[in-house]
Amino acid sequence: MIDMGAVRAEVEAARAELLNEEDNPKAILSLGTRKRVRWAMIDPDDPEASYRRRIELKMACVRRVQHYWEQYRPGDQRVQEMLDLAQRLVDGQETNTRKALKQAKKFRKDVWTDDGDWSKEDERATYAAYGAVFMVVSACSRDPYADVTGPETNDTQLLPDSVETSYSCACAETGATNTSRVHQTDVPVRVRCPRP
Repeated sequence: MIDMGAVRAEVEAARAELLNEEDNPKAILSLGTRKRVRWAMIDPDDPEASYRRRIELKMACVRRVQHYWEQYRPGDQRVQEMLDLAQRLVDGQETNTRKALKQAKKFRKDVWTDDGDWSKEDERATYAAYGAVFMVVSACSRDPYADVTGPETNDTQLLPDSVETSYSCACAETGATNTSRVHQTDVPVRVRCPRP
């Protein structure tokens, strides 16, 4: 069973980190904090439920920024296709994870090699797409600890292939990455973004 007291404590610590303007002027939730919240959400007695919660949270993040993709690329359903694929993986309707990974990686490559104008709108759409890609990659692993193991580091040290869904979606929502200067960051949006 999940220790809801531990979850609340980690969420409150994360909120405090976001609101600490002196130490965190961009209001960026660190990777370590995101991992601690996710760790608290794992039910050691029910790995399947933990897996489902992890992917449903990622799906909620992608849905929140999906409109950036749809506004910039009207009629292009690939982000929705990634959401549908993740749902099929969660529900056990899709069991060929090699095929799912191949589809996600092709989408990432297509977005990366697109000759777009790299405007602010294109950048936000691209981050929404990357969030969808990383969501599917995560959904291919039913290990509830998949997103919480590994070295404590920061997002910029993980680039380019290991950034995860919530970070990509936060970049889409705010129009800025961890490496952006504070005046280029929509800090009020970062504080409101649902995480982990």
